[in-house]
Amino acid sequence: VIVLGPGASISALPPEAKLRMVQLLECANPSADALTLRSRGIALANVSAALAPAVAEFAVALMLNAPRQAGADRAAVVRALSGAAPVTALRGKTIGIIGLGRAGESVATRLKPLGATVCYADIRTAPQGLAAGLRLRRVTLDRLLATSDIVTVHVPWGPTASPLLAARELSLMAPGSTLVSTSDPRVVDLAALARALSAGAPGRAALDISPSESVAVAQEDLDRLAHAPNAVMTRGLASASTDLDAAAADYA
Repeated sequence: VIVLGPGASISALPPEAKLRMVQLLECANPSADALTLRSRGIALANVSAALAPAVAEFAVALMLNAPRQAGADRAAVVRALSGAAPVTALRGKTIGIIGLGRAGESVATRLKPLGATVCYADIRTAPQGLAAGLRLRRVTLDRLLATSDIVTVHVPWGPTASPLLAARELSLMAPGSTLVSTSDPRVVDLAALARALSAGAPGRAALDISPSESVAVAQEDLDRLAHAPNAVMTRGLASASTDLDAAAADYA
């Protein structure tokens, strides 16, 4: 068994290594690497269950315009948000969750007492008890994008999400709506997002992108979003703390 930290390359593992399992200290399983390992009979696991609550809390904080205290990063977030229309309350808002996995479910749990109407889009239907308990309504992705005041993205990058939100999907979002994503940046077409933000629909975006994820997208696209007055980017803050490092290690 080998444990790899965030950003470590699975492809760098020697093919002759006699492994039974690779444990990643991050949320996503890189799909190409997963297939490679599976072909060698090696199991691949991540720590999404340990990190999901913190990721959900950070996503909700972005919705509320109340990002975590994080030194210069927080100051940059506050400056970037100063020109955007603030979301002062979530009560009465329609919030769409794309991906009802561990993080998406954790977001829904935290939204329940805040009085928002929550819908979700996922390839799987949530268990009846979960959907009823959290008052969730399943809709198509297109309907979610067109009817939500806030859209929050919690899906892994892969062949079916490369990207999941491109120009067509973003064009469905209403003027003044908000896109929040703590997913791999390749899930959203960042160039198309920059153009959509310039046109005002969505009205703003907040993305949390870790340094290890940022190398997978064009620096030009990151720069355009970094300079957009209605976009916010943080650098892996959703799962960045010593407490979470310890939780991930304990889980692994």
